[in-house]
Amino acid sequence: MATTLRNMAIAEGKSAGKAMASWVFDGNTDQDTYARTLKSIQDGDPEFLDQLNTPNLSGKWADDPTPQTLADDLGIEIDDERLDDLCELWEGAAHQAFWGEIERTCRYHLG
Repeated sequence: MATTLRNMAIAEGKSAGKAMASWVFDGNTDQDTYARTLKSIQDGDPEFLDQLNTPNLSGKWADDPTPQTLADDLGIEIDDERLDDLCELWEGAAHQAFWGEIERTCRYHLG
């Protein structure tokens, strides 16, 4: 698979993950919420982790990305044999960026 396509899928996944993380907290989030969130991430608490809508290519919500939108963004056809691997790269990068950004945000607000 072309390195450029792989890098593009990873970059787009990272961007989507960070953007989605920006919706988790708002200006009214209190210190206790940041502390509980950070502890839950560090502990790998599945009950907490499953509560958040993490980035994926399901297209579940309006304007959510799908394999088709990723293919379009990468300039390939939906039936391209590389697409499954590119979707996995996108989702892995999005997931990592999402949780990393949430953790970074918690640490920032907790001082």
